[in-house]
Amino acid sequence: MKISVVSGGSRNGCKCGSRFDHWRKFSGQAVPAYCPEHSCHNRVLLGALVRKEGCNDKELYIIPLCEEHCRSVNTLTVTSACELVPADVSKTCAKDR
Repeated sequence: MKISVVSGGSRNGCKCGSRFDHWRKFSGQAVPAYCPEHSCHNRVLLGALVRKEGCNDKELYIIPLCEEHCRSVNTLTVTSACELVPADVSKTCAKDR
């Protein structure tokens, strides 16, 4: 799957503590051992705000990436096994209230 990292972005009232915590809470997956970028072997992961590339989906998502790939300005290829979690809190955090 192709994604691009979105710089900045608001927290939209998320109470999870961090983007990485948001992903952990709503992905239903175990934290990956390595960055899900297809050729990366870095272990330290952060939550990145991303957008899918090559499709009409303009939603924003959270995915764990290493620090290097969180700062990437290029399109990245990530494993499709890693769940993209909606960044829109009305689809995640707001449902917990």
